[in-house]
Amino acid sequence: MEHRNGSRIPAQLNVSVWHGDTHLGWYRTRDLGSGGLAIRGRVPGLSTNLLVRTAIEVLGDGDPKYIELRALVVHQDDQGVGMMWAADTALLEQLAPWMNRLAA
Repeated sequence: MEHRNGSRIPAQLNVSVWHGDTHLGWYRTRDLGSGGLAIRGRVPGLSTNLLVRTAIEVLGDGDPKYIELRALVVHQDDQGVGMMWAADTALLEQLAPWMNRLAA
């Protein structure tokens, strides 16, 4: 079943995943968009419908910058993890300029 809300842009960015106070590791995105993101490969400790915190690494003025967004795990298989944003509009607006750069 497709859960996507909005289109996705292919993107390979570093993303940190947290569940509560537990850091689940650093991963690479496959794509991202206004509705969510996909991570390459499995993330141990995740299950469907789990609410997690992500920190997406983007470059700002030559230094890494992190955009933190909450996400809901929609699915996980050997190909990767699909997540849907669980954040308010103001937080998603922080991601928009980076998505526009990737789409250009």
